[in-house]
Amino acid sequence: MSSKSRDPRRLRNLVQYKNMTDAEFEEAMYEEELVPEESYEDFQERIQEKYREFEKDYDLSDMKFNDTETLMSLCTALVTKSDYDKILFNLRQKEVQGGYALTLIEKFGTFISNLEKDISKMQDDLNITRKTRKKTKEESARTELDRLKELATKFYDSIMQYVYCEKCNMLLSTVWFLYLRGDNKISLTCNRQLGDDESVICGHVTEITSESLYELGGTNHPEGFKF
Repeated sequence: MSSKSRDPRRLRNLVQYKNMTDAEFEEAMYEEELVPEESYEDFQERIQEKYREFEKDYDLSDMKFNDTETLMSLCTALVTKSDYDKILFNLRQKEVQGGYALTLIEKFGTFISNLEKDISKMQDDLNITRKTRKKTKEESARTELDRLKELATKFYDSIMQYVYCEKCNMLLSTVWFLYLRGDNKISLTCNRQLGDDESVICGHVTEITSESLYELGGTNHPEGFKF
């Protein structure tokens, strides 16, 4: 809007102003001075620019129509809030003029507060809040950790040899041999308690070589279980 069109004498008889009191009209003119001049096209371009910023940070390819509409509303709200923040800043820099500044500070403060609530809700709807992003990252980290644990378990199972008591099938040891086909031999005594009497144990001695474990598929008791 040009400075000529802002001339109060030209604006006083417009429909939106004609029924105002002089005090209300002066306040409206004071507010009008704070609002930056901008065309509708320029405003829409700023909204599109905000949308493009979201495209850089998020994958929007799967968005449904309603999600897209919500995101456009979010972009509009963010651009509008930015304008209101600037107006509120400018108001606070001005000297109080007939109480207008204080009234407008309260008014724009309310506008901004309501916008922030709307923005927060739209961010929740779109799952793009900081809390949601943090939760998603934590879930991804937990998933990756579980995957690594599973791989580690499989690797451990693939290299370890399991030795069971030949008499009672108790797992006696898990061992790893660097040279499975070498002349390696182990002897293990089973101390499994039998019954309620602690002094009564299995006592069986199991002797086995690394090569025999290799030939048996990693355990001397294929039907047994692994801890």
